Amino acid sequence: MSTEPEIHITPNGPIEVRVDLPIVPKRIVRSEAGEPITWATDPALPHRTPARLCRCGESGIKPFCDGSHKAAGFDGTETAAIESFAAQSTTIEGPDLRVHRAGSLCADTGFCANHLNRWKDLLPRAADPDIRVELASMVQHCPSGTLVLEMAGEVIEPDLPRAISPVEDGPLWVTGGVTIVRSDGITLETRNRVTLCRCGRSANKPFCDGTHNAIGFQAKNERTAATVPLTPGPAGSPPVAVPGAAPTAPQHRVPAYRRVVVGVHDATTESTFRAAAMVAEASGSEVALAHVGSDAPEVILEEALRRAEAAGVPAKRITPMHERGDPADALHAVARRRDAGLIVVGRGGDRLARLPARVSHRSPCDVLVVSRAAGDRPRRYRKILIATDGSKTADRAARRGYDLAAALGATVELLFVGHPATGDLILSDTMAVAAGAVDTIPRLLRGEAAPLILASADRAGADLIVVGNKGMTGLRIRAGTSVPGEVLKGAHCDVLLCRTVTQREADLEPGDGGVIERDGEPVAAWMDESGELRLMSAKCTHLGCTVAWNPGTRTFDCPCHGSRFGPDGAVVEGPATKPLPPV
Repeated sequence: MSTEPEIHITPNGPIEVRVDLPIVPKRIVRSEAGEPITWATDPALPHRTPARLCRCGESGIKPFCDGSHKAAGFDGTETAAIESFAAQSTTIEGPDLRVHRAGSLCADTGFCANHLNRWKDLLPRAADPDIRVELASMVQHCPSGTLVLEMAGEVIEPDLPRAISPVEDGPLWVTGGVTIVRSDGITLETRNRVTLCRCGRSANKPFCDGTHNAIGFQAKNERTAATVPLTPGPAGSPPVAVPGAAPTAPQHRVPAYRRVVVGVHDATTESTFRAAAMVAEASGSEVALAHVGSDAPEVILEEALRRAEAAGVPAKRITPMHERGDPADALHAVARRRDAGLIVVGRGGDRLARLPARVSHRSPCDVLVVSRAAGDRPRRYRKILIATDGSKTADRAARRGYDLAAALGATVELLFVGHPATGDLILSDTMAVAAGAVDTIPRLLRGEAAPLILASADRAGADLIVVGNKGMTGLRIRAGTSVPGEVLKGAHCDVLLCRTVTQREADLEPGDGGVIERDGEPVAAWMDESGELRLMSAKCTHLGCTVAWNPGTRTFDCPCHGSRFGPDGAVVEGPATKPLPPV
């Protein structure tokens, strides 16, 4: 790290940025209740080096200095303690973690509390994984570094770029370990995140102490990016919004499904064949027409072949077959034998009304349940609603939904139902890992998951709901008490139930990676261009979180603290320092 002065506090004058440091305006995104949700980033500001940034609060060209400090008689004398953070902070213990706090550095941005909890209230309950995620979100969103999280003896810091960010109506947020020198020549402790006063009224100069809030300081960003409208939550909960950052288009995207099995019986509708044709066209799939549930297989299959071709499935990709036995078991058997990634099944007539739920129960692959009448369905899905619960297995469902959206040119509404602090992290991570170039509207709601998923799909006019099939086992699915079961039962559109346990080796192709299961453990798998499969532990070597494959960067990414590993397991980006070990 550089020891040269990069930011210099001039005597009673501006902040001088002496290196070519990005100046990137930030905004706090709030709910209608005024609670901070996350940070939004506006376009970087062009500037010369050195750049002079106002800290008297009077400049007419904020964030840059126009000399107003001279006319205003600005007194910028630094009064903040020069001791290290460790010397200034107190430590509060929690279960297997600590939070260090230096109250004098607080910039009063409000991320450390909401209408339900404060960070200090969460700390004693942090053994609960959900509580721990919420606490970590509060601590890591703090721009001033007033709060610092320590886990397993290691300080956990957010991965922040080297930049200086004028916060709208707030301080200058310096990130990434930039050297700051006071006007008297004393070099301050270099930290990952600090906030410098720019309203001119802080009692803890050069640091912000939150006075900008009390005096109503205004410093609007010159260029403001569009925001996502607030989404009203259920009665009694505040509306919240999550901004969607423009995603980076992936360099590589595998087809959604290479082999598809279509359940065919005497009540199969035109909409089922149209859905199968759409998937086959988008993915270049081989399609097996598996006859189940009828005593006239030859007649039914001949008609099914004609209807599939009429719907748009090329004849050369179709294989008709008859499978005896229980219809659900028969479709599972065909899917296993053909190593299929998807079963397409319609809701059927009275006799097979429960077939979709039974097929989804312990399915060896994803299941697309088709519900719309043929005359009421678009040629392609135009809007897809992907529901995620933040579990380790939900990542694959989101990726499958995004793969399909990318292939079809559809837009996505990405929905999380739960606590805003948790949802902010999950929605951001999911979009960063899976969205690619797909247009996405993120939504965050609070309440009961299944009814909100169904209501959101109806409101958005979704053609497809994508959920994981976790929980669809045993008596729960028969009783209809699991979230995917309730969604399947109540949906007015098609439903894609993704097998979220693991990927399979058959899902991989040369140049692709994923997380599969071996002996009950998650394994990071990479298939090189020659088709050779390399297997490594899927546990991040930092703190043991399960990594996920990022098709855009071709890396295994840790969703907890941002570590990245190459296809061979080598560390690409910390905080991890050790590679993924081979298995």
